[in-house]
Amino acid sequence: MEDDFNFDDFMEESNGAFEAKLEEYRERMMLEAIEQNYKQLEANGLGEWHLRNMENNEIVSLQQTLDIMLKHFEAEEDFEKCIVIKKELDKVTDAVKLDI
Repeated sequence: MEDDFNFDDFMEESNGAFEAKLEEYRERMMLEAIEQNYKQLEANGLGEWHLRNMENNEIVSLQQTLDIMLKHFEAEEDFEKCIVIKKELDKVTDAVKLDI
């Protein structure tokens, strides 16, 4: 009786399935974060005083986060949410200009 089991093939297939599940989980977490961040922005907005007192790296991270959110909602064609995010993104840009 010959054994057709190939351990390397088995591990490669297992790794592929694991990586696919990991990517699916990462995507779900990203979508959840986008939705939660949007709810906070909609409810509270960004405080201009707080923005002016943020470190440069924090401002850059915030701008990147808002850009990701904006692109997501544009792709979903959820333009009402895009308007809210764009308004907050403009606040960030304006706050940075005030500090220059």
